[in-house]
Amino acid sequence: MLELVDDVDISVAVCGIGLVKQLLRHQVVPYNDLRSLYDLLFDNPPEIRRATGALVYDHVIAQKFNGLESRSSGDEGDTSRIHLLRMLQMLRELSTDQVQILYVIDDIWEFMDAMNDWNRIMSTLLNEDLSIELTDEDATNLTRLFCASVKKTVWEEIVPGADHRKQNHTKAQLG
Repeated sequence: MLELVDDVDISVAVCGIGLVKQLLRHQVVPYNDLRSLYDLLFDNPPEIRRATGALVYDHVIAQKFNGLESRSSGDEGDTSRIHLLRMLQMLRELSTDQVQILYVIDDIWEFMDAMNDWNRIMSTLLNEDLSIELTDEDATNLTRLFCASVKKTVWEEIVPGADHRKQNHTKAQLG
């Protein structure tokens, strides 16, 4: 099943990612098999990146598939805080490369409402919540996330230099 995501046809690869998402929902795909999918967050075709971003958001940040889904009990800020902390942890584990971090933020953007919670981002950066200890790397990534949020608000692209006229190739097409 996971071979579908490396298909030459972008639409097949996107459908393959959607299929993996459904298999995760039914706990058919082992977690260890997903690590290879995270590399698709940095892949050029935006369709593949967005589909992977949806899967990563649901599985890692919102944790919809493992019974630990973040539920708000009337406190939207608490859900935002939890999602931001999970995003920071994921960024810490995935990459230290600034451009790759921007790709991940861009890919998950439309699925994660907490990226628009500027009050929560600022209070976390200002260390108003004493239960959260940010490392320098976390603070840098949270600042990148905030800057990306501001860019999206004024309709700028987060990922620099995307030439939409250029033909994008998947790894399978190049190899």
